[in-house]
Amino acid sequence: MRQFTKALFIVFSFITIITSCITDEAPNAECDIIKVILENDNLKGSPTIENDRITFLIKPFSDVTNLAPKFELTPGATIKPESGTVRDFTHPQQYVVTSEDGNWNKVYTISFNMEEIKTKYSFENFELKDPDKEKYYLFYENGETEKQYIWASGNGGFQMVNSLAQTDDFPTTIEKNGVSGYAAKLTTKKTGSLGNLVKMPLAAGNLFLGSFNAINAIKNPLTATIFGTPFNQIPLRVKGWYKYTPGDVFTDKNNNVVDRTDECDIYAVLYEPTEDEPYLNGGNILSSENIIAMARIDDHSAKSSFTEFNINFVYNPNKEFSMEKLKDYKYNITIVFSSSIDGAYFMGAAGSTLIVDEVELICYKED
Repeated sequence: MRQFTKALFIVFSFITIITSCITDEAPNAECDIIKVILENDNLKGSPTIENDRITFLIKPFSDVTNLAPKFELTPGATIKPESGTVRDFTHPQQYVVTSEDGNWNKVYTISFNMEEIKTKYSFENFELKDPDKEKYYLFYENGETEKQYIWASGNGGFQMVNSLAQTDDFPTTIEKNGVSGYAAKLTTKKTGSLGNLVKMPLAAGNLFLGSFNAINAIKNPLTATIFGTPFNQIPLRVKGWYKYTPGDVFTDKNNNVVDRTDECDIYAVLYEPTEDEPYLNGGNILSSENIIAMARIDDHSAKSSFTEFNINFVYNPNKEFSMEKLKDYKYNITIVFSSSIDGAYFMGAAGSTLIVDEVELICYKED
């Protein structure tokens, strides 16, 4: 009877996680910003919407002192200041979304970034998502005037099924002994009893240019990874250093043991966002017809010491490449690292560990 009661409690907790609003302890879907609408010709693509932060990329020297974004919220929620309020975004501004019953709220910080994204990544810059509770790490890049939160991971989804996880328990964390200084450490982790219950027994360590939508992490996990950020250069190669140790036992999403050795994955994709596909995700990042060019490692096997990769972008001969679109930020770029090549489908070996460092995106430069 006790085991049955415990199982019911787990199921109830899971339903609460995905249908309630975010408190200090757990994320919730009833006080979220779903969409931001802002008519401005200087914007670079669509904004990045994360759990508590929204970032617009905007062309240099744009006027951000008199903007009035409008919001689509989860049903019944309200927002302060009201949707359409004119504000000065010279500095980030905060909005408070409150659930329909008034019991829950979430604070969003909205910022406009005029800087071009960095193309060299040493993974020396990181911070804790929730310093007071020492939750998972976020990697960022230092811009000229502010931090660039261009890196994302699935740590937020892992936290949904492992609310008691500590900093080092998460799939994506830091490695102190990189090629030079710190590095990014990605480890495939077991998700525990709740993960098993929803057929998500494993979470691969991942890191990518883009954002993570925690709302979709359970109900539609392939769409939770939102790959890409607007880009206006011609990528030629992506290079860096990695080492990889596969875990001992490979399992599928039903926790069945499979006679297979786990593999890592490293790739980069340049693609054209469309109205139907504004972003690529875990379900189409390697197969979309909107892909302009892709670079992917050939060797996904174990590497006991740091090994250099230097992979060329191969341009899609069936997809027109437009310099006009490029200059107007109509293309998105992403770089993706994963400790289990089929981690998006909850297949892999617990303990598989990929460490990456000193990554650089090499782009064409006119003489």
